Amino acid sequence: MAAGERASGFKLWATVALAAVVHRIAFWTYRCTYRDELYTRRRDRGEDVRCIYAVWHGDLWFIMGALKHQELSVIVSSSRDGEIITRVLEGYGFLAVRGSSTRGAARALLEFTRAARERDGDLVITVDGPKGPVGSVKDGIVFAASRSGLPIVPLGVHVDRFWRAGSWDRMLVGKPFTRVRYALGPPIHVPTEFAKADLAGVWIPRVAEALSAAHDRAADERGVPPRTDNMAVGRASPEETPIP
Repeated sequence: MAAGERASGFKLWATVALAAVVHRIAFWTYRCTYRDELYTRRRDRGEDVRCIYAVWHGDLWFIMGALKHQELSVIVSSSRDGEIITRVLEGYGFLAVRGSSTRGAARALLEFTRAARERDGDLVITVDGPKGPVGSVKDGIVFAASRSGLPIVPLGVHVDRFWRAGSWDRMLVGKPFTRVRYALGPPIHVPTEFAKADLAGVWIPRVAEALSAAHDRAADERGVPPRTDNMAVGRASPEETPIP
């Protein structure tokens, strides 16, 4: 192995290790509340339910902690940044399926739907990934739901105090000891077959509206149960500090 390759490999390892340590320490301090039960907990109570969680790419910092060690599958970009995210996710027990809108999209969708059939856990799709525009729902989650038969469940999040990264997705990183709240939207069932015009005219807007509504529920403190623990999902908030 050339010296340059060894240096690059060490840099990647060091970046992943640092990101994992910082993430775990930060989550240990968060004060988190849940308006709804995650589907994993519902299955633990004997319910026969599974879903595809719809989330924004900018919420991945919180998704990793909220859904850790639940045998979830998630599509991650084929880029170098995606490699870092993949290794951190795998440390939390996720199955990372690599692909993007420009490289391996069809293969990633095929592997994703195969995971839906062969694994018992839920799935996660960042609806505006892997390159944005931020807040713009792509068609991948609609096709994944149609082919897998699983409903789309919007995962809305809210965090009180955070830093915002300068990346394309404006990723949120919760400040230590911040309060985090999350809420689920009602399931969206996509039929196996639908008119091509309905993709942009019906299903993509429906996912976008439902995800926005779930975020609003997460931000609303009324009716939030008093239960808290060390798992969280985060989103927009009044106190924001940019990351240099």
